[in-house]
Amino acid sequence: MKRLFFATVLLCLTITGAFSEVLFSHINMNSENLFLFSAAEFFPGYGDFQTLFTGSADDGDFYPLTFFPEKSWFNRETEKLYVQNRFGLYVSRPGFKGMTPVASFPSFADGEYIKDGKIPPVVLSPDGTKILYVKVLSRVSAGLYLFDIQSGEHFNLETTIDLQYEGEYALWSPDSQMFIYSREEKLYYFSLEQFEENRVLNEPLRVVGEGKLNSISWNEEEESSILYFINKGIVYRLNSSDIFTRSLYSGEFNMSSVTGRVPFDFDSRSDSFTISPDGMRGLVIRKGGDLILYDMNKTDYRADGKRVRSLPYLQLPRSMKVKQILWAESGKLAILASNRNSGESMVFTHDPKGDSPLEFVQTVDRGIVAMSLSPLEDRIVLAGEEGVTLRTFTSWSVLAYRVHSSPVNLFWVDNYSVLVAGARNSLVYNFRDDTSYLSFFSQFDSTGFTKDGRIVLRQDDVKYLYNEYDGTWTSTGRYTTVVDPVTFTEDFRIYSETAPSSLYSNRIMIKEAGSLQSRPLFEAPTAVYDPFPEKEEASDGIVFSHGSRVRAREVALVFNLTNSVEGLPEVLNVLSDYRIRSTFFVNGEFIRRHPDAVVELEKSGHEVGSMFYADFDMTDSRFNIDEDYIRQGLSYNEEEYFSATGRELEPFWHAPYYFENSTIINASAKQSYIYVGRDFDTLDWIPKDGGGVLGNLYLRGSDIIERIMKFKKPGSIIPVTIGKEAYRDDYLFDKLDLLIEALTASGYELVTVSDLIGNSR
Repeated sequence: MKRLFFATVLLCLTITGAFSEVLFSHINMNSENLFLFSAAEFFPGYGDFQTLFTGSADDGDFYPLTFFPEKSWFNRETEKLYVQNRFGLYVSRPGFKGMTPVASFPSFADGEYIKDGKIPPVVLSPDGTKILYVKVLSRVSAGLYLFDIQSGEHFNLETTIDLQYEGEYALWSPDSQMFIYSREEKLYYFSLEQFEENRVLNEPLRVVGEGKLNSISWNEEEESSILYFINKGIVYRLNSSDIFTRSLYSGEFNMSSVTGRVPFDFDSRSDSFTISPDGMRGLVIRKGGDLILYDMNKTDYRADGKRVRSLPYLQLPRSMKVKQILWAESGKLAILASNRNSGESMVFTHDPKGDSPLEFVQTVDRGIVAMSLSPLEDRIVLAGEEGVTLRTFTSWSVLAYRVHSSPVNLFWVDNYSVLVAGARNSLVYNFRDDTSYLSFFSQFDSTGFTKDGRIVLRQDDVKYLYNEYDGTWTSTGRYTTVVDPVTFTEDFRIYSETAPSSLYSNRIMIKEAGSLQSRPLFEAPTAVYDPFPEKEEASDGIVFSHGSRVRAREVALVFNLTNSVEGLPEVLNVLSDYRIRSTFFVNGEFIRRHPDAVVELEKSGHEVGSMFYADFDMTDSRFNIDEDYIRQGLSYNEEEYFSATGRELEPFWHAPYYFENSTIINASAKQSYIYVGRDFDTLDWIPKDGGGVLGNLYLRGSDIIERIMKFKKPGSIIPVTIGKEAYRDDYLFDKLDLLIEALTASGYELVTVSDLIGNSR
């Protein structure tokens, strides 16, 4: 067992970073040497936010006063709320009145740097005593660590997993005695009992089966942790001892207890599986949008006089994906589906004992971001953009509504009270007594000190006084006087200075009276970006295959839409999260097959170029590719796009498979088109079973990212194929956030092809 003791002293920290820099401001100090400052940053999926800190110049210690809930969880065993953001991990104070740092967990206040971009979530054990977290090892991998909340100890589990920023990378058993994790399309178990007794088996002996975490579902049945696993079309049921035995002796589930079947091969790359609380039904979501509810029946070969009945089925719009599933002990389901790019959402219910047992019923709720089922499962709360609705779970009748701006998540903290974690503040609503109180602030509008040195925070024209002894805020009169900011006392001076070549725009300095030197409140990590080439790389002037190599550190991701729409919603969501405008290429076949997808693409604000009117190999001798053919094909595609969207394509294109010759180039130039090439082939289109030369070029998505990072340069055009026509273990577009994080960490700004063209002139 390896123990890690964190005593981080940042003397000279050098890390890679992204373009968005942390800005520190609102610097202020009272006569008791207590200071204030804020940290402002953009993070994907939410936008810009600022966190307020306070500390003492006497010892240099500081801590946050506001807590933005980038990630949040409620643990029912300990009755505590946990909030994770880029500054650290925090837990609720008694009565949910305030938040406090989780002791001994790495944080900005304890010397960790502030990460930009997305942050990997921690995974809290069901009993609330352990936390799994990761340390980034590379652009695509991470090391898995265990944190004991009670002892404050950290343990290196000596396990490497695929890095991810969305979803969970491990699933705890209900009894918190083991967890399942995945790596390279295999599932592994990790037993805490084996770990504590120093008898952890080598990883190959802990293989649970083929697949990913969406292939499994844990249940607690008769006080035991039961694992359900779907492989191809068969559902297996295992208890803890079964997992140990099957992993050790077979490495697969082929000898395990069969509990049900589905009439198709489950694909862990795109499908997901959830079991009902009683283990009698399973919900399969195919390709993120087709929901099918099955009875767990392993005797499906013969009818034997049984009544054959239809199964509940729901087909979501392809732009929407399931965000949340609530499954009650009664068997009733509530499903939230959403499209992050457009902000649309839908809520569906299914009640096997209701009036429509074979249907998923859409509710009237719109703009929902989160749901939570009461402990007694008789009521449900739904968080919308401007408030929270309380409904009965059986009849779906409205019981109450509370205005709450920009909720992010919500949790039942007892049978009558709901904590709403919001982008501005978090409140606890008691629906029985019709009361509410402030839990914590996520952001602030302004801040300062009163004449007697107390901290004041203003939000929505209401001022609040901070109680430093219990971490609570109390509203005060609107006429409470806030004195002008002061940056010095008799003992200290506090100020900011620029932080060149850093991930931070500036840093905060403290100078003691009579001292010749100032000391930084925290170290500003050095940014290490890719160097520019020594000289410009000329373009041939006919094919635009890259932008300037020396004028700006920028690249263009271009997305090619050929036939399949699979992956497009996820790509648009990720680009929206990062506020990136990109370039897409579409052909006529895609426009005709998916006109509504093309409309959403146009509405998303991205630029769209042409990929000809049809998808075919232009080197095929059966086709007579002359200039007239090229001009007609480009014109046909223009008409298809205008008919679908009412807008024109951008005046650039590339042929299918990036084929080019003088005939193609000259013909398109006469149509005032710019032919857009590429720096290098990402190879993301090569199928796993390609065979021959193609088979030797096959790379997993993580390896493709490493290839891109090896060959990219300033001005690079990096193609990404959208669609799942080629069979692969994974797809580059599914790891788009990893690619974006890797590029920005090397100092690159992601721009459109038009930007590259304009900046190269």
